[in-house]
Amino acid sequence: MANKFGILTLHGMGKQSVNYHEKFISRVEKELGVTKGSIPVESVYYHTEMQKNEYAMWDRMTKAHDLDVRKLRKLMLFSFSDAANIQDYSTPESMGSIVTSCVHDKLNRLLARLDPEAVVVVVGQSLGNQVFSNYVWDIQHETGIFSPGREDVIAALENLKRVRIWFSTGNNMPMFVSGLPEERIKAISKPNEQFEWWNFFDVDDALGWPVCPMGGDYQNNLNVRDFEINTGFTVMCHSKYWKDRDFIEPFCDKVSSL
Repeated sequence: MANKFGILTLHGMGKQSVNYHEKFISRVEKELGVTKGSIPVESVYYHTEMQKNEYAMWDRMTKAHDLDVRKLRKLMLFSFSDAANIQDYSTPESMGSIVTSCVHDKLNRLLARLDPEAVVVVVGQSLGNQVFSNYVWDIQHETGIFSPGREDVIAALENLKRVRIWFSTGNNMPMFVSGLPEERIKAISKPNEQFEWWNFFDVDDALGWPVCPMGGDYQNNLNVRDFEINTGFTVMCHSKYWKDRDFIEPFCDKVSSL
């Protein structure tokens, strides 16, 4: 089975462990009945630079002023600011460029571990889905780090053809385009004809949204399927997808069919 596919994971916003994916992968291996470590996995950890800078900002702010509501301030500074930071592509050192390069490196590393005919399964949580969408968009439109004329654009487009299915959980992509009229909301193109996108959301998750109602290509041209599941009843359900059988079981059923 390991020769048939590999998994690329992307974490969500906020403070993250470099091992954020390990418990999820262990659950998947157990569910599939395969040997531990037999599935090729690469985990995109794009928060390193942001986390360092956010802590430095926190230290400067709290030294200068005796701030109240610190837990809420930390949540906003260490989580929601990530969404703004990843949109900056102004220079190669900008956070958006760094994050895209991180995804690119990890996908290439995963493909190097796979058989030539093996496919890639992408699993993104929360902001990780916007990160992956940005990555695909930049390749397909030769923008960001994939500026016109770069030799690796063609290779990157070929690599995207290996992405068979994208599982998104707690997807907050609608928040990035909500200010646009529907006709101006543009989606990525299908990387290949077999490509599918399965999106899982909980109605109690204020940060997790369906994808199809975004309109346009999201509804018609990307093989998107929205799955409403129950991961909990409080705001904490946003972080429970990768632990919940409502996601684990359909994920493993689909992956085993590959």
